[in-house]
Amino acid sequence: MLPNEVALSPKLLSDIADMDTAQIGGRKFTFAWGDATVLMWAKGTTIPCPLCEKECSSCLVLKTDIGDVYACIRCEKYIMYSDKMEEE
Repeated sequence: MLPNEVALSPKLLSDIADMDTAQIGGRKFTFAWGDATVLMWAKGTTIPCPLCEKECSSCLVLKTDIGDVYACIRCEKYIMYSDKMEEE
C-alpha cells in the first residue's frame, strides 16, 4: 500500500511497483503541473523516455486523468507527454 501523501522518486515508485501488494492504480499524485489520479500503469515497456530518449525496462509509464506521465529512473524525473514536454 502507498501512503496518501509522500514524495516518491521515480526509482522508489519503480521499486514499489515490484511489490505484489502495490496499489498504484487509483492513487492521486501531486506533480509540478498539478494533481493526477493514476488510471493505469505499466512497467517493462520498450517506450523510451521523452527526455533522455533511453529505453528502460524498470521505468514506469503512468496513464493519468490529466495525461500520460513517464517516471524515468535515469533522469530521476516525472515527465508528462504533451506537445511541449513538461518535467518535474
